[in-house]
Amino acid sequence: MRPCLVAAAVIVAAVSASPALAKGPAPKGLSANVSLTSSNGTTCQMTLTISYNVTKQSAPVNEFDWAPNAGLPNPYGGFQTYGSLQTKVTTTISFSLSNGDSVQYLVTAKYFTSTIGAPVNSNLVSCV
Repeated sequence: MRPCLVAAAVIVAAVSASPALAKGPAPKGLSANVSLTSSNGTTCQMTLTISYNVTKQSAPVNEFDWAPNAGLPNPYGGFQTYGSLQTKVTTTISFSLSNGDSVQYLVTAKYFTSTIGAPVNSNLVSCV
């Protein structure tokens, strides 16, 4: 009887120590920013910068996913995976956008295969 009580205590501790995954708002410390790097009148060179700085209310990450916000003609979606958990990380993705198009991304942080909270919206930027 006693080993069962010990095992139950270990399981409860492990579950309560895991981060809140795929629930609630976007994780604190996650941000996404699109910036215009250059323009030649036909196309714009853009940069998506994803930053994450773990807080007491969030979990470390080992992957970022980004996808175009619905209804916008974004050229790229993708992901960045890390070999170990990250607590403070910035990644930069460069891409081109046609003149007259706008871009905005939904960025998701992952703890192994589980999504941490809701996605974060980047800012909306147009190529002019």
